[in-house]
Amino acid sequence: MLIIALAVLTTQFPSPRPVAVAETRYGRSVLRFEGRTSTPERDASRRQTAEAALGRAGVQARWIQVVDHEGSPLLRTGIIPCSAPDPEGNEAALKDWVREIHAQGMAAMTWYPLSICKAGNLARPDWRQGFIVPDPIPGEERLFCCPLSGYGDAMIAYLIEAIRRLDLDGVWFDGSVWTNIWQRPYALTCNCAACATEFRADTGLALPTRHDFDDPVFRKWVRWRFETFGAYIERAAREIRAAHPSVAVVINHYHRPGIPWRSAVPIDRYRADIITGSEATGPDLVDTTMRLCRAYGRTQSEVWRPFDLTPTASDTAATLLHHALGCYVAGGHPSFGGDPFNPRVPEAAALMAPVMAAVAPHVRPATLPGVAIHVSQQTETFYFGRGAPAAPASEPYWNSLIAWTRALGEAHASPDYVFDADFRAETLRRCPAVLMPLSVSLSEAQVREALAYARGGGLLVLGPATGQADPEGVPLRANILGQALGFAWKGMPTPDGSGTTALSIRSARGGLPVSHVGMRTPVTLTDRAWRPLYLAGSGAQARPCVATRAYGKGSVIVCDTDLGAQAGPMLVEGGNTRCRVSREAAREGRYGLRYVDAPGAPAPYYPDLENRITWFGAPKHSGCSLEFDVRLVSGAPHVSIEMRSSSGPLAGPIVQIAPDGAVMADGKRVGSVRTGEWAHIRIDCTFASGGVPASYVTTVSGSSVGAATATATPGNPAFCGMDWLVVYGIGEQDATFDLDNLRLSRVTPSGPAEPAIALDFEEGPSGFEADRFARRLVADIVARASLKVQVTAPRHVWAGIQSAGERILVHLHNRSGRISDLNRRSGPRVSIATDMPVATARSLLRRTNLRPVKSGARTTIQVGPVGLYDVIELTSATKAKRR
Repeated sequence: MLIIALAVLTTQFPSPRPVAVAETRYGRSVLRFEGRTSTPERDASRRQTAEAALGRAGVQARWIQVVDHEGSPLLRTGIIPCSAPDPEGNEAALKDWVREIHAQGMAAMTWYPLSICKAGNLARPDWRQGFIVPDPIPGEERLFCCPLSGYGDAMIAYLIEAIRRLDLDGVWFDGSVWTNIWQRPYALTCNCAACATEFRADTGLALPTRHDFDDPVFRKWVRWRFETFGAYIERAAREIRAAHPSVAVVINHYHRPGIPWRSAVPIDRYRADIITGSEATGPDLVDTTMRLCRAYGRTQSEVWRPFDLTPTASDTAATLLHHALGCYVAGGHPSFGGDPFNPRVPEAAALMAPVMAAVAPHVRPATLPGVAIHVSQQTETFYFGRGAPAAPASEPYWNSLIAWTRALGEAHASPDYVFDADFRAETLRRCPAVLMPLSVSLSEAQVREALAYARGGGLLVLGPATGQADPEGVPLRANILGQALGFAWKGMPTPDGSGTTALSIRSARGGLPVSHVGMRTPVTLTDRAWRPLYLAGSGAQARPCVATRAYGKGSVIVCDTDLGAQAGPMLVEGGNTRCRVSREAAREGRYGLRYVDAPGAPAPYYPDLENRITWFGAPKHSGCSLEFDVRLVSGAPHVSIEMRSSSGPLAGPIVQIAPDGAVMADGKRVGSVRTGEWAHIRIDCTFASGGVPASYVTTVSGSSVGAATATATPGNPAFCGMDWLVVYGIGEQDATFDLDNLRLSRVTPSGPAEPAIALDFEEGPSGFEADRFARRLVADIVARASLKVQVTAPRHVWAGIQSAGERILVHLHNRSGRISDLNRRSGPRVSIATDMPVATARSLLRRTNLRPVKSGARTTIQVGPVGLYDVIELTSATKAKRR
């Protein structure tokens, strides 16, 4: 009878609908701070002092935790086994802690490592994950539980109970993976009994037994994992918010740059009432990660970073504030994590909070349609996922996306990302330009949508090998896209990204060449409608590598090399140091690279030539060969040439030229060079392999020195591959030296050497930077695409065009600005132009009106200097009149 009565009451008085997640106490917070301890802090005075300081500093949300760092419960509930000592004392301390957080006006969240639960794993063998590829660290397998087992139900029930008993405001899921992705080599799960049962029920198939993308069942299982894990996240959020309608659920998405497909987190749309979270540091990675979060289409996104402390509160605040502003300009929100009991944390937070409070209310997740980039799980996982990168930094798909996003940001056309599920007419037709820089794997439906988009008036940009594989990464016999547009690819890019090529690219109209290093799939143009824009190679061997054609009402650009690749050279200079392409520095031809070292350099390695390339190494490559010409011009130059790997072992061959002209190979004298005369240096390195340590031979030759050769061992004898070459001036003494004809080749055990870097600097001072070519093409794309709102500013000012109902909000972030520059009439000047009718323009941070100036159909607004950040509100004249 009681059960029946309860059922009647539930029917008559249904549970309230969950509050929109962005409107929860946590969703409305601005400065969010993770400061948790593995067990509750028992010292009430210490807690109260810390929380009061954070509250006064402007922190509005706090995370603590209801499990320890290994996911074992701190509370006794009877749902998940509790092995913690004194769980009743834990509960009392946590209740007090939550009350103290709430007393300061802050939301109280709990951290939870979704699939990690050591206590559950040890007590319930049926909850354990099963490994297809073993975890590389013994004992790690005893941490992870499978969400499809009884643990999945228990985790949700435990959190519902903990939120009720402690009066929490929500849960921030960390460790949101199916398989552990923090160790190398990667493990792969799960083949437990629960997974086997559900996979057979869904597909009629038995689970695969090994990692093999050539196996159709394995590919089906990978796709099933994405769908099933996304469905579990949706279920967990739905049930938690049904039980507690006013709480927030945040998921830290572990499938992003540096995190592989093995996590099982989809890079595609899936339904879930959550805040899409992630973590990143560094402006370009934050920008990319936030746009990735936003592409899920939820009402709020968030990117976390550590609350790193520097010697002064102002320096700490400046660094962390730029993280926050980078999140805002990309349409999302920031969060931070650190030690809540460190008194230096609130000191820095107090400097950040007023700026964040001024900007955050104007952030919108919706943008004005502009340039879109296709971000494809099909390509990232099912094609490039086949070739596990030799090093973590070698991620061809993600590196390309980051670089294209940066190039568009510098052109003030920051992109939106379009997932596979959204690659359809209603999404694409809103965008004046769609980029497919690495869309190797396409379905027939996606090909039809791409063609229809261009035919209807859009600008479509195709990167190397677009459409060469099906949605599961299997190469196709015929490329439907190429057949329709009149082109054909020759081959496929290497899935591990090792097949990068050094190119000399020249405009079809003539002019100086541009150096570029990137993945290439040569293209043959089979339709006369194509018009070459750029040629690769020289003389009679030059072939089109970038071409364009009209197609219906729109147009298409095809690129046979990845123009967005981060690989390539970059000059680093500052203070009184200089690193410039110059006629005076040429050994042969017209140009070389001149280094000018000087006192007062921002760093002792200035000036510097940085060369980033795709990682290569043993066993595929037996070594590398580097050669270059060098001349000491004046003063006492101290030169260092270093081969490195961005993932350990880091230190490779180091050859230096001392101020007295001595050439040293890892501390051993090889020979010498004379000031004013050119010398040629060659370094042949053999990578460590099969227990044999690395070694290298340095040869110095030239008209002014006798040939000298010496063998040395690299700084780390285990050096087995590289992706990084630097040539820089050591110290801060007055000195000048020249560099020319730099060549780095990959050496294979058999066969010819492959060029990795080829720099003769003949492109001249204005065309040397590798990313300049990408930016040149991007600028052309932006101009032809006729963006509705165009921003003119220096490239270090990032622009985000966000939609707010009948208003447009133009967010402007000066990445070089300081906190003290906010709202000051200083900094780079910015203007906005649009063909839309504008009634009013206003700076929301400075609270000043701006004057729209109309010339024909064009309206221009002079924003003036942007010291740190500004938000410009534009209202439409048409909509204002209608109201």
